[in-house]
Amino acid sequence: MALAACLAGCSSGRTVRLSVVDPGHFHASLVQKYSLPDVDPTVRVYAPAGPELEQYLAAIEGYNSRSEAPCNWKEVIVEGSPLETLPEASGREAVILAGNNRNKAAYILHAVSKGYNVLSDKPMAISAADIDILEQAYALAREKGLVIQELMTERTVAGNIALREWFSSHPIEPGSPGAPAVRIRSVHHFYKEVDGKPLTRPEWYYDIRCQGEGIADVTTHYIDMVMTECFPGQAISQEDVSVVSARHWTTPITREQFRLSTGAGDFPSYLEPWIEDGVLNVYANGSMILCIKGVSVGIEVIWDFEGTDSFEAEYSGFEGTLPKDSLSHEDHFSLVLKDFLAYIRGEKAFPEHEAGNTLTKYRLIGRAVQMANGE
Repeated sequence: MALAACLAGCSSGRTVRLSVVDPGHFHASLVQKYSLPDVDPTVRVYAPAGPELEQYLAAIEGYNSRSEAPCNWKEVIVEGSPLETLPEASGREAVILAGNNRNKAAYILHAVSKGYNVLSDKPMAISAADIDILEQAYALAREKGLVIQELMTERTVAGNIALREWFSSHPIEPGSPGAPAVRIRSVHHFYKEVDGKPLTRPEWYYDIRCQGEGIADVTTHYIDMVMTECFPGQAISQEDVSVVSARHWTTPITREQFRLSTGAGDFPSYLEPWIEDGVLNVYANGSMILCIKGVSVGIEVIWDFEGTDSFEAEYSGFEGTLPKDSLSHEDHFSLVLKDFLAYIRGEKAFPEHEAGNTLTKYRLIGRAVQMANGE
């Protein structure tokens, strides 16, 4: 494992202790796919007992017991609400967040208030109230000298790095709403394999009040890609962006598909508002036309039940080459963790514009969801 060898050779001798909060999404375990010698192998996990915690622990056990480059994580479980059980940080500590998005903004603010740096999966905010909480968290982190970093794995992909390098010296063409300069389309699936095993989704994953709509979820990656690739190193304010148009539509999920995906016997009662004739209709699909610093951007997100994920993107004016990425999607989580650790140790300066750009992104997404809902 070339990546494991690289990570193992990057020790600084400055130990960081990790705490995992509410690991309800498989991204929580992917951050720990490889060990780092300067990260304490004992990890505190703040989560209630249940299938989500069990799935996370099973994944960690798989990393510990594999024959090649095994990890040595030691998981200490603290049951109950993280808002009540997370202690004050002592020393260099960080919280890893990847779970129910309904609670994520509140957990981020709470962790920072307790003195923790935060590495959070996307989306960090799925409502206007969440964005306000996130803004408070960033302000408090700045005051305390802490880092809040979003798990933007796409930034470490070889092709995206090539795009960033190209547009650092070549301006992106503006395009128009009818012919966007940047066009991104992705297809995802509720039922698929991760690390060679069928992925079990939590039941709440199908609740847009918990997971967020499709255009409030994976678009966090795509808007981040446009911001960091087409305008590398630049601050992007609310005045620099707008939503031209946005719409959304549902993916039908049958009871049998829901059982196959979640392991549950039936739809839970809280999904009743979206069930019609025995079929669950999830607002997982959407498209939007955005304007970012005068550049028109078209994004479309599709979610089907089962199949092969796909992604395509076009950037007007790009004439470079896109290197083939040698790593799997899962391996990029460790690269993000490596950067995060460098930031909180002070080995790299956390970009000044990062917090502002992230808040701009979420307010842009929030407006797109409102527009899709006819507001």
